[in-house]
Amino acid sequence: DQPTADAYARLAGALQTDEHVPDAAAALAVCLSGLVKYPGDPGLLGTAGGNARTLGRIDQAIALYEQALHAPGELDTAIALRLGQLYADRIQRLANGGRPSAANAAWHEVLRFIDQIAPAHPHSVGQQTAAIAESARGRGLASQGMIDDAKHALTSSLDRAPSIDAY
Repeated sequence: DQPTADAYARLAGALQTDEHVPDAAAALAVCLSGLVKYPGDPGLLGTAGGNARTLGRIDQAIALYEQALHAPGELDTAIALRLGQLYADRIQRLANGGRPSAANAAWHEVLRFIDQIAPAHPHSVGQQTAAIAESARGRGLASQGMIDDAKHALTSSLDRAPSIDAY
């Protein structure tokens, strides 16, 4: 009658890991229903973001993960790193699609978000998240022949947090 936020998350988990027919869409629907009753619950937001990511809904997953990281309490580093990969996917897709200005705009959105959460969550994972996204920007710019801009982005990414992708 009165399910808790944790009950919604457990039901979503059962749906997404069902051994016969895993259903990320149903799990996402359960999470979104739970978020109507418990808006801002970081557990539900994280689970919903994971299901949106599984379904390929990159922008929805980004929005859900960002909300989860805005929640008070300790920063969930796993969500922050997943968010960095989603940012990278979006930026890479834009850059590889011949839209370098859109990729740069998406990159600036990443920086704004990192700056927003940094005061409440001073943690190096923010720099790692930004580095993941910036290395994707650099690779995407390189694919479009913008070598100088790509080199600058990849060097900046390495300065933030060294990664094999940027190397």
